[in-house]
Amino acid sequence: MGKYSDKVFDITVNRNLTHRQEIDSLRLRENIDTSLLNIFPEGGAKEERITLFHLRGNVRNKELEIEYCARGLVPVDIYSIIALNKNYPRLAVEQQNATHWQGGNGKWYCAAFLSLGGETERWICIHLNRNDWLDWWHVGRSDNKVSVVEDMGMAKRNRNPVPCLSH
Repeated sequence: MGKYSDKVFDITVNRNLTHRQEIDSLRLRENIDTSLLNIFPEGGAKEERITLFHLRGNVRNKELEIEYCARGLVPVDIYSIIALNKNYPRLAVEQQNATHWQGGNGKWYCAAFLSLGGETERWICIHLNRNDWLDWWHVGRSDNKVSVVEDMGMAKRNRNPVPCLSH
């Protein structure tokens, strides 16, 4: 099995609507815990360069954070992943894609776009993430405040000088 290359997209993000209005504009099937729409972290610009990267095998959320860090990326917010999938409607059919975040309660949550049967079965899912990631494309954006340091194959992200993960 060969390695996938990262994919980069330049997108315009509409941050003027509510999360619900943006989701409704997609006209997709939904599996959404609506209580999470109020706790989804927000951040980003109106114009963004988005990177999709693919990981093979089972990946846990903490391992996924290390992968984001190694690439100098942070997970995108709900507005950015919606804009990406709105601008590229076949993306969810060809590459199921997601972003994730850790809540203040220590639990991991995700927003995911996927297809369960072609163009007419595209879904957006926002919920508690109880599973590992298997064969997903992950969506990130550059974080200019991030410096990546390789230390024995383990990436660490430092911010003034707190690491993003403690190992």
